[in-house]
Amino acid sequence: MDLSSGLPSGRAGDIVVLLPQDGKYSIDASSSFGTLSSDFEGNFHRGIWSSSFERHDAAPARRIFLREGLGGIEILGSSAEGAPQASASKE
Repeated sequence: MDLSSGLPSGRAGDIVVLLPQDGKYSIDASSSFGTLSSDFEGNFHRGIWSSSFERHDAAPARRIFLREGLGGIEILGSSAEGAPQASASKE
């Protein structure tokens, strides 16, 4: 799936994305009212209700743009076999 143009976002719900742990990604994720967690290293920003996450790997990196109004976003890393890894940095 090409996530460079973003995933369809809604007014309410949760987004869960499973990515290969060893890939290169430029991630821009934001939730207006909800939690955000990522297995990948990056910069978390927290507001009173909102949260965002950014990670910028050097090119060539896959661009991932995630937006949610009311709900959380969870970005999980997976091994080559496709099973989720133990979370490294949940915030």
